[in-house]
Amino acid sequence: MVTGTNGNPKATQRLAEHNMYYVPTVYVDDGDSVIAGGSTSQTLYGNAIVYAGGRDVHELGLDIELNWLGNETVEVIFTIVNNELINEPPDIPAAPGGVSEGTVNTEYQFTASTTDPDANTVYFKWDWGNGTESDWLGPYNSGETCEQTYQWADEGTYDVAVKAMDEWDAESDWSPALSVDIAPAYMCGDANNDDAINLLDILHLISYIYGTPQGDPPDPMEAGDPNADGDINLLDILNLISYVYGSPPGPEPLCP
Repeated sequence: MVTGTNGNPKATQRLAEHNMYYVPTVYVDDGDSVIAGGSTSQTLYGNAIVYAGGRDVHELGLDIELNWLGNETVEVIFTIVNNELINEPPDIPAAPGGVSEGTVNTEYQFTASTTDPDANTVYFKWDWGNGTESDWLGPYNSGETCEQTYQWADEGTYDVAVKAMDEWDAESDWSPALSVDIAPAYMCGDANNDDAINLLDILHLISYIYGTPQGDPPDPMEAGDPNADGDINLLDILNLISYVYGSPPGPEPLCP
């Protein structure tokens, strides 16, 4: 840019405010090179332009948003993103920590952690092995432990895994799985709910079915139906007798 004052005192004052004491002044590449006072040498300007063309140009993303605010006012928003950012995803977490067996409708706590090569904050997503995944949870500092609780409504074996994502949306792969065996909340055939299947359970069923007055019901009721036919009767008593005292033992209790 070439500037001159043409004897205008206001222009001269503005030049002084910007420390522009030489006229004309040429700024090349936004002022990276400055040629003050002018020159008749084409080489001087040419070299400055060639030098500017050889400078490293960063890979930047520019987004400009214009908003009309009314009253002859326009809001201009510049967003510049450095596209040269080199970001590594978080390390793959180890298998989650937590129980390997439990019962339905009981809440259990699981833990996971990872480190991020760039020391970014991280988020965790859990896969509970039943088609259900959590939202992204966080943020956590690199190396910090994420704790999460979960319970299953159905018995079965579930593979629990976790993955990590950093603050720049770079994701790790899924962790190795923690296998969790979930059993019913009662022991089939344990009619008196003492965590064992023996003569006491047989007597408990006899008292409930034939007692006068009637004995206490099985706890829970499903535990007293070891032949899984939907009724608690003599057949269930015989099933337990065969299982406990048979030689070889009778069929294992199989409740609904």
